[in-house]
Amino acid sequence: MPKLYALLVAVNHYPNTPGAQLNGPIGDLEKIEDYLKQAFTQDLFSTVQIQKLTSPATTPAGLPSKSNIVKGLSEFLGQAQAGDTVFFYYSGHGVREQTDILAFSQAEIDGYIANITAYDFDINEANTGHSLLSDKELRYLIRQLGEDENGQPKAHVVTIFDCCHSGENTRSPEEIQEAAIARQIVRKAISGRPKEGFIFYHDPTVAAKLDSGAPLNELLPLGPHVMLAACREVELAWEYPNVGGAFTEALVDVLKKHEGLITYQELHYRILNRMRFFFNKDQEVKDHRQTPQLFVQGISPEAHFRRFLSNAPQERSGAFPVEYAAQEKEWRLGAGALHGISPKQQEHGNAVQVFDPKNPAHEFPAEITAVFPTHSTLGWPQAAPASNGNWYAKVEGLSIPPLNIYLSGATKGVEFARLGLNRLTQETASAWFQEVPEEEQADYVLEARDDLWFTRYPFDYRPLLLPIRYQENGKLLDNKWVTAFNDFEQMAKWHYLKNLEYFAAADPKRSTADWPIEVRLFIQLYDGTEERVFPKNGQFLIPSTLAEPQKAIRFELENHSDQLLYCSLAFMDYQFGFYSAGIMMRSQQGLEKNAVFYSKHDQNSKYILCEPSNYVKTYHWPGEEYSLKLIVSRTPFNLENFDMDGLPLPGDQYSSPKRILRPKTPVLDWEIRTYGLFFTNPYFDEKKAMALAKGL
Repeated sequence: MPKLYALLVAVNHYPNTPGAQLNGPIGDLEKIEDYLKQAFTQDLFSTVQIQKLTSPATTPAGLPSKSNIVKGLSEFLGQAQAGDTVFFYYSGHGVREQTDILAFSQAEIDGYIANITAYDFDINEANTGHSLLSDKELRYLIRQLGEDENGQPKAHVVTIFDCCHSGENTRSPEEIQEAAIARQIVRKAISGRPKEGFIFYHDPTVAAKLDSGAPLNELLPLGPHVMLAACREVELAWEYPNVGGAFTEALVDVLKKHEGLITYQELHYRILNRMRFFFNKDQEVKDHRQTPQLFVQGISPEAHFRRFLSNAPQERSGAFPVEYAAQEKEWRLGAGALHGISPKQQEHGNAVQVFDPKNPAHEFPAEITAVFPTHSTLGWPQAAPASNGNWYAKVEGLSIPPLNIYLSGATKGVEFARLGLNRLTQETASAWFQEVPEEEQADYVLEARDDLWFTRYPFDYRPLLLPIRYQENGKLLDNKWVTAFNDFEQMAKWHYLKNLEYFAAADPKRSTADWPIEVRLFIQLYDGTEERVFPKNGQFLIPSTLAEPQKAIRFELENHSDQLLYCSLAFMDYQFGFYSAGIMMRSQQGLEKNAVFYSKHDQNSKYILCEPSNYVKTYHWPGEEYSLKLIVSRTPFNLENFDMDGLPLPGDQYSSPKRILRPKTPVLDWEIRTYGLFFTNPYFDEKKAMALAKGL
């Protein structure tokens, strides 16, 4: 069995910074420690070892100085071997720090480094590097825990931060005379430290890259880990009298109710829906809004669905979590429009039955009262269940239409495909696709030819995906059913997401309007200047020539409304992939009025380079066609759960395309808009394309 090493840090007392004292962090730590000592947690590991650093403490070795925290991370947690779990928990203050290191400032939305604070932090000290542990230093230390020297997976790393601005791995102390206390020492960013003040500068390899101006991902590669944070990087984390940190209170309560058998995705959802994650109706400045964050790095999207700490897989039942949000006094269902719930419930209502897994026969019928991108609100035509229960919901009538598939080609291959696909459809009780009798009725054709299954468009023989070998030396290969089934499942989900649109206003012309979020695309010209590209009929056209087959582009999103809006610009490729952070700096960003969200860049270039793939050139497609999904919401959403890697292309290799990858306005709840993005293929030959389409 694996071992668990837990480093728990809590800072109530800051002796060098009067007015920065907190009441809750040590109590938060004790809640986490109690959870780790529960039998249901202990049973998951062969041993659970805990080290605590607190202020106040009885000995210097027990104080959370920067050196003690770093030692705990590198030496105590560093004992873990492959398959073990390491857990770092921090509760205390955080600050933002200025920096003139471009690799750091350009990676942040506000240009500042986020830090957790050691107990001896002094806000008036000129050089505070010895008492601040930055998110970049944590990044350096975490990678050493999650990967060995050869880049192979080591321990499963979990970090939790209950502090202000912790969406960037950093509680922040500020003197606010309220019953609730924000964990924020100073609102504005403090002066930055020299590069020598970072712990990784003593690593010759890192120092050399830093001195040479290397980009962040090369300078400090992210190691695999899971992070849960109390709030977004621009928000405060709150603690309350006799409660402690609101985030930790919700976290431990959810974990104990599930006895630890809960996935990271569901844990995040349930915590999020207990918090006040949007301003109240009056948009008060001192509204205690905080939005817990989940970040999974260096692992497949399926890591969201593994269990907390143990990293064990968990069977997915198809039921959605249900939580009661006490502050808003509303019930929230963990499924929304992106899951297939219709935003127009009066026209297409979804039947909902809420139940407790320990007593599934006792159901509570519910009605969907409002739909958002990734959650919905519920009402009760009869009695509501207890608000403190552990509830799930079965939802009927999800509106993801099946693909129409026509089976063509060699009789033996067709019958074999039909047998296997029908069997898997029955076993999984799914309806991702259905067979149609005529090719003209089909969305796609699965053709059996030369012992291979080819996926193609109707009446076009150019393959869309890597062919699947279903027979070898006359022997049928049963396991290949699963590959074809999984391809069609992903393609059905992809089509649903591609076609999903919802507009907050009744006028359909708003699909290309600049309000509330304006999407701007710029292309770099040959002389180094840039030109803005405007969409026509909802599509951005990027022409290329044989002389200039490669293009450099960048995107901007700007909020023109008066309210804070959460925004994503997801990228969908022709390989049926969906990437929540394919082109932007992150999968979601909260934008205040007039704030701008930028596409991926580094200090060497602000552009993304794109050119036609070998697949597009080989099969003479006229260009590469993508979709951009602009998702805007007043409430946060978790888009990363919908990420899908593109399916493999012909050529027996995985070749994924580049991840290019006013007057007072009404209140917007949410909307989803679609933009096309088309890169022309300068190598396109229409005669060759027609011949390939005919199978010649």
